[in-house]
Amino acid sequence: MAKIRFALSAAILLCAPFSALASSDVQITEVGLKGYFSTSVPTPVAVQIKPPATVDSVALDFTASLDVRDRLGPTRVDHFSKKLSVKPGEQNQIVVPLLLSPSGYGRSSLEVEVSDATGHRLGSSSVNLNSLTRLTTESLIAIFCTNRSLCDEAQSQISFSGSEEDVSAKNQSLKFVALQAPRGTYLDYAAAKVVVTAGQLSALTVEQRVAVEEYLRAGGTVMLLENECADKSFLAAYRSSTGNGPIRVGRGKLYRIASLQSEQLGGWFAGKNWKERSNPGYVMKFSDVDPLRRLLALSFSFPRLRWFLAWTAVYILIIGIGNFALLRRFRHLEWGWVTTTSIAVVFALGLYFVSSGNRPKQVILDDIVVHWMDTRSPIAVTSVGLRVSSPERQQLQVSVGDDALLTSRTPGRSDMNVDIATEITRNDQLQPSWDVQLSPRTEVALSLLRWSYADLDFQTFHTFSGSVTMNANLQIKNETGQQFRDGIYLDFRQNKQYLIPGLVPGQAVDLNNVPSTSIWVSPKRNAADDLEQTIVLLKPSLPLMQNGVLNLANLPYSGFQLEGSGRVFVGLSNGPAPEADIPGIRFIENRYVLTVVAMDQP
Repeated sequence: MAKIRFALSAAILLCAPFSALASSDVQITEVGLKGYFSTSVPTPVAVQIKPPATVDSVALDFTASLDVRDRLGPTRVDHFSKKLSVKPGEQNQIVVPLLLSPSGYGRSSLEVEVSDATGHRLGSSSVNLNSLTRLTTESLIAIFCTNRSLCDEAQSQISFSGSEEDVSAKNQSLKFVALQAPRGTYLDYAAAKVVVTAGQLSALTVEQRVAVEEYLRAGGTVMLLENECADKSFLAAYRSSTGNGPIRVGRGKLYRIASLQSEQLGGWFAGKNWKERSNPGYVMKFSDVDPLRRLLALSFSFPRLRWFLAWTAVYILIIGIGNFALLRRFRHLEWGWVTTTSIAVVFALGLYFVSSGNRPKQVILDDIVVHWMDTRSPIAVTSVGLRVSSPERQQLQVSVGDDALLTSRTPGRSDMNVDIATEITRNDQLQPSWDVQLSPRTEVALSLLRWSYADLDFQTFHTFSGSVTMNANLQIKNETGQQFRDGIYLDFRQNKQYLIPGLVPGQAVDLNNVPSTSIWVSPKRNAADDLEQTIVLLKPSLPLMQNGVLNLANLPYSGFQLEGSGRVFVGLSNGPAPEADIPGIRFIENRYVLTVVAMDQP
């Protein structure tokens, strides 16, 4: 009997871990915003976890198998992982932002596997991405309301305003979601082009209010119904403006609408307003720093066609004239077999060394940071553009701090590759994929070839001590707490630019005492055909770097003209910037930090 009890006790102890696994609960509860997601922005994935009572930390491993086909398998497999603390024995709701890029005709799925700190598997869950709605040319309108009838009324005004052509176009291009429960992170709204707030905001938590505000600052559009919101403290600094036009908040736009009964909401989706709003997309769709990265970051320049033609001409002259003329003079034409080959090898080696002379000798990290903000708030949305260049084939790990969110679509797009080799060989052809660790820092694994580079884009937020302001007397004051090595004020409406050499914290500069030049020039009419030429930007091909320092005056300013912002301040400084690192590798870092302030507000 004692032996039986011992055997039963041993069996219970051995099965205890497996019973704990069976009691665990892992479920993907939502992907995107109510099943809508975009491949252009990170997609929030909500996972519900109920760990055992003895587990206080878990690791989430996401696997996205994209475009799986019966014979060929997936064309791309992305991996994302995150470690975090949880409440033991309780339901934990976790939201993780992922880059999802299904775009082919195959099946795509997302699976999460949860394990504890020792590596024991706690459970898994999966979702079919093909069952969700991927936004391409459609625009998603998210309506927050505490009463369903308010959502219906707001959707009706948006859908049926304007002409018959407007209504027909909106019926094809607009998608709607009603949100009676506000979201906790700004990424929950990222797929939406417009967020309409038609519910009371007083009941929102601080986290939920910040989520809407950060979505707006990151480039979204918020339409605030004043009567239905009933909260004057929300974005109070911006709601004091007069007028009916949009208000610039960071990179986004805030529209103030009196109430649903005023029917002003539908007017913003009709006529000329609808044509401006019907363009698909979102501000995070493409990299904000690509124009600057192309100018400032390392790029591999190969010999031009003219250089190759000159090189070939010299080679022909030496081989055809010089070589055989000397051999004929020495009466040893039979040596041509040796001399021609030798000269060809020398020219090939010369071509190789000349073309590779400007290649990097070690890893180079170009770090371009742009802070986007307005004059009324010290909060800036920060775009980080990295370029990692490698002199040889190697595996690298790029790490970025400050809760930076990976927003780039590299290392590859599944709809831009040809599968001819796959069809012929009947073998799986995997495309470059993501391997990302999301905590505590964002770490991205890269596989680089010799003399190649990879671009990565991140986004985060930074709070300065103040902003850059300007009064009615054209006095600019630096209240950010940062020192600008150089600054430039661009007035696109007046076609004037003012170069400010240095701006320390707290310093004010009177633009009336600063000489101005034109941003662009419009040539006079041509007397011969009386045709007015196109406006030409005054940006000659001047060197961007002088004595190793970026010359702000020679940057192309057209990229700084925010939509709807006629006046912009751009400052060049040494920081602040999220820390970027390549662990275990010696590398050279080139960092450029710009602060762009929309100066439309007085």
